[in-house]
Amino acid sequence: MKRILLLSFVFITTLLFGVMAQRTVSGKITDDTGDPLPGVNVVIKGTTTGTQTDLDGNYRLTLADAGGGGNPCLFLCGF
Repeated sequence: MKRILLLSFVFITTLLFGVMAQRTVSGKITDDTGDPLPGVNVVIKGTTTGTQTDLDGNYRLTLADAGGGGNPCLFLCGF
């Protein structure tokens, strides 16, 4: 019985730490004059994880913490 309780505790603890191993990256993209830039693609370098800024230039990414930090790359295609 003690062994089952111990294994259950280890399993639940592992699941909780897996959920907590996430981080959120957020920010606001503006131009030189401080105006927001909507539609900018924000991608974490070396991954396919990304998002797009809203009308106010805000973005938010939830990342799994893989032990290394990724650098955000910004892409804007204008006409």
